[in-house]
Amino acid sequence: MPQGYDTRAGEAGERLSGGEKQRIAIARAILKNAPIVILDEATAYADPENEALVERAISKLVVGKTLVTIAHRLSTVTGADQILVMDTGRIVARGTHDKLLECCPLYRRMWEQHRSSAVLRTAEPADAAAFPPGLPIAAPTLRLPPVAPGKPSLTFRRRATTISRRRCSMFALIKRVLDLAGSFSPAARRSLTWGMVCNILKAFFMAGMLGAVFWALENRDHLDAVVALQCLGILAVSVIGQYVFQYLVDITMDAQGFHIFRDLRLRVGDRLKAAPMGYFSEQRLSAVTTTLTTTVHQLEEFMTICLTGLTGGVAMAVIMSLFFLAVAWPIAAITFAGIAAGLCVLNVLRRRATSVTREVTAAQEAMADKVIEYARGMAVLRTFATPDESLAAAKASFQQKRAADYHQEAAAQGILKLYALVFNLASCAVLFTACALYLNGALPLSWALTLLVAAFMIYGELIHANDAAFLTKKIEGELDRVDEVCDIPKQNATDAPLAPADFGIEMNGVSFGYDADRRVIDDVSLRIPQGTSCAIVGPSGSGKTTLVNLMARFWDVDAGAVLLGGQDVRKGTAESLLAHVSMVFQNVYLFNDTVENNIKFGMPNATHADVEAAARRARCHEFIMQLPQGYDTVLEEGGASLSGGERQRISIARAIMKDAPIVILDEATSSVDPENEHELIAAIGELTRGKTLVSIAHRLNTVAGADQILVVDEGRIVQRGTHDQLMGEQGLYRDFVNLRREAAGWRLAG
Repeated sequence: MPQGYDTRAGEAGERLSGGEKQRIAIARAILKNAPIVILDEATAYADPENEALVERAISKLVVGKTLVTIAHRLSTVTGADQILVMDTGRIVARGTHDKLLECCPLYRRMWEQHRSSAVLRTAEPADAAAFPPGLPIAAPTLRLPPVAPGKPSLTFRRRATTISRRRCSMFALIKRVLDLAGSFSPAARRSLTWGMVCNILKAFFMAGMLGAVFWALENRDHLDAVVALQCLGILAVSVIGQYVFQYLVDITMDAQGFHIFRDLRLRVGDRLKAAPMGYFSEQRLSAVTTTLTTTVHQLEEFMTICLTGLTGGVAMAVIMSLFFLAVAWPIAAITFAGIAAGLCVLNVLRRRATSVTREVTAAQEAMADKVIEYARGMAVLRTFATPDESLAAAKASFQQKRAADYHQEAAAQGILKLYALVFNLASCAVLFTACALYLNGALPLSWALTLLVAAFMIYGELIHANDAAFLTKKIEGELDRVDEVCDIPKQNATDAPLAPADFGIEMNGVSFGYDADRRVIDDVSLRIPQGTSCAIVGPSGSGKTTLVNLMARFWDVDAGAVLLGGQDVRKGTAESLLAHVSMVFQNVYLFNDTVENNIKFGMPNATHADVEAAARRARCHEFIMQLPQGYDTVLEEGGASLSGGERQRISIARAIMKDAPIVILDEATSSVDPENEHELIAAIGELTRGKTLVSIAHRLNTVAGADQILVVDEGRIVQRGTHDQLMGEQGLYRDFVNLRREAAGWRLAG
């Protein structure tokens, strides 16, 4: 790996293969050296080459210890002191291997099915002429060359962004928000624009309240009911105008803000569906989650508050300053100077807020990351760590978030007080100047008293908007983060659907790496004719799963081409390619929905009878009917309420339901017990009849009947042929078979 033991495994170990993750887990158990050892299919994902080595390590690990093991491969437990046979949540038999063979029909049936040779075959063997002999084979001992320095990988790389460095004044922020609204619809942009205009008009009516004050002062010598009613009329117009335009602001800006961010979330969802899988590898789940929930929610909540507070405050101050200009230009000069000084302080505030806003965002994402990791890894944490150790990383993230929030508040408070002080000083200057002008005879008493009242009103909105002043930079930072995380590349270069002539798969000179430092697939060429079966075998981490992911276009290749029916898969949409493919993954994911909806996922018009038929073929109907609500049982997130074998059988039912012409199996029987494995292989054989089948398996007996076997090592095809052909030549495949026979004879000591 790039940094050896210091290499980060990625979120949930995503950078490792299933076998690599399982071996690291075994190493962790060996290091703990506890007196009680529990093994749950500990060698399920180990390749034949490493399975024998892992089994020897386990044999040494369990000497003299209390051992509890779960195993679908019954040959590994024949030497156990006690075997418990479970069915529907109960122990139905217990004893030694020999005793159970005599007295337990269920155990005897499972043993016989385990010993029977389960071979995955297509209905008709393919013609040998379909496989051209000229495809290149790499030497198995050849090491992968390093990627050329400076050569960029063609997998997803987050595009460099200079968003956070853009110069963004209040007016630029307004333009940016309007551009965001306009990207959804011109009507949304017009609505926000009209909302800000209404906010300015509301400020005009607020300033109109001074008219009532001035009129009362101007007629102070003969105040009567008429003057009083006139003043009340002016106040009524001012109040009604403020109410009407505030209502228009609410329905045009605030309500529109909810629509904008709803559309933003929907847009991101659509883009996520079209993104290459590399995007999800390089973006942490917590970063995407935090951005689409916390960050977007804060924008939704604060954006209109910020815009209305600042635009209304500036509009109020400017309108009253223009009014003062007509009465006493020295007063107007002071008010304009106050506005300019306040905006300068605001600019300082925004610059200081830049770094702390990034710090808070990073701390928020780190906290979400640790909380998700803590929840996902609860079983490991409880097994291998003390209570204090298990919470240490989460506690550290909480402390980091508290420190970031405190730093943000500390960085803002002093400047915010200075911001308010500037306007208060300007108000005092207006007050004293008005008094001086009156005393010098330059200003009538009515105007002087009106200006005294105005001195406390002119900056009121701007002072109250000091939180909005700080929010300007917070909003800028959050918009930057939304742009950065949601700058999702589109995998499809065209909107045209793929139209293959047939469903044969080819690769010509394909190379691929998840990053520039490590090439996973190196110059691979292969051909899988339509209707034939191809098995891919090799050590863990050799590139088998990556190879089939490239066939399904979860990633685009760095070099070479993947062809379906003679057509480059990049010439059509990824969706049109996947419409022809059914996949059963090594790590099954089920949605937090009913069992029936999980099986018919992507086929909403399927009937219950169709779902049940698929479930019966996948041998999962019986256990589904034992669930509390049968097919209507809602599964927990990821299918956590089901066993590994049950999840995998539902996944196979989903593939049967789709009935695509290409089937890809990635260790499809790794978590299935012997009784169901025998039936599942028969079901898969029925599913794949007449279809193009690509299968990855560590258990070589399941691929011996394939039309073509590809042996992959270090990202290259080092052997290809049928089982008999490969057994007749010296190479990795025959070594695998011999090691598999050795591993098959391994058993836990009694």
